[in-house]
This record gives sequence, C-alpha cells and structure tokens, in this order.
Amino acid sequence: MARLVISLLAVGLLFGVISCKSHTSVAAPPPDKSTAAADIAQADQSYAEREDLTRLEQGIVLLRQALTADPDNYDAAWRLAKFNYYLATHLNDNNSERAFRESIEAGKTAVKLQPDKPEGHFWLGANYGGALQSDTISGLASLEDVRKEMETVLKINEGYQDGIVNLTSGRDPIINSQEQAAFDHRLISDHF
Repeated sequence: MARLVISLLAVGLLFGVISCKSHTSVAAPPPDKSTAAADIAQADQSYAEREDLTRLEQGIVLLRQALTADPDNYDAAWRLAKFNYYLATHLNDNNSERAFRESIEAGKTAVKLQPDKPEGHFWLGANYGGALQSDTISGLASLEDVRKEMETVLKINEGYQDGIVNLTSGRDPIINSQEQAAFDHRLISDHF
C-alpha cells in the first residue's frame, strides 16, 4: 500500500513538472511599438518646453519607457542622448556627470541600432565633447572619440544639423584637446 501511494505521488509530481515546463516555453510578448511611438511624441512635446528642466526630465522618463517597450527603437535612443545632453549642460557638475553617462550610453545604443544614420553619431559625439569639457568627468571620452563620431556624421550627411558638424570637426592643431572640446561643446550648446 505504501509503495502504491509513493508511486502515485511520484507519477503526480512527474506530470506536474512536465506541465509546468511546457508553460515556460511561451515567447515573450513582441515590443509594443505603438506605445513607444506615443511616448516619443509626448517626449518631443516636453523637449519643446525644455527651459523648464522638470518638463525635460519628464521627456527623459518617457524616452526610457519607450526603450523599455521597444528596446530596438532608434528614435527613442538618439533622442535620449539629445535630451540628456541638454540636461547635462544645465546642471551642476555632480548631476551633469550622471546625465552625460546616460547620454553616452543612449548614443552608443543608437549607433549600434542604426549605424548608417547621423543622429546617433552626432549626439554621441556631442556628449563625448561635453564630457571632455567637464572638469569633474574623466575617462568617458577622448577627443578622438568626438572626431570619429563627427566624421561619421559628415560621411553620412554632410549637411546634418545645418552643417554644424563641419565647424566641430575642423581642428586647429595649435589648440589643445581640452580647449577644442570646450569650443565644440559651446557651438553645439548654442545651436540647441
């Protein structure tokens, strides 16, 4: 009798494990592209009011949500790099470092998603330049990183952002890299 009960329990456990296992092979839901697009549209509205940093930060949250809903969304990635660039250039040094770090990661994501489009390269290069200009941030970028991204933008679309890339990639060999990065950063900040 004990053997029968143990055998039935073993069979019951075996069927339970098999039935649970079959449920784990369910595929993850596809990215919600319509939600991501709506979040991007709302984020753009927030960016239009960026002088109010709270509105800008709301836009950043919306872009993060868009990337969570659709991790392969190029438009959300490059915009996140752009929005954080603006935020980083309007905060004190301690908070700007965090924004530049997030901007650089978003720019790298955009470049990885769409290497043949200029926006990701431009905002990655702009953020590298902004990080170089900061006295408190080190190790995030080099002048060569900035140059590489801006030269890539020129190869893709020479007239991108009204040709501002031509101004930032024209280097004066007499000016040191810190001064050149500061010059590039001011050009981009004044333009956006």
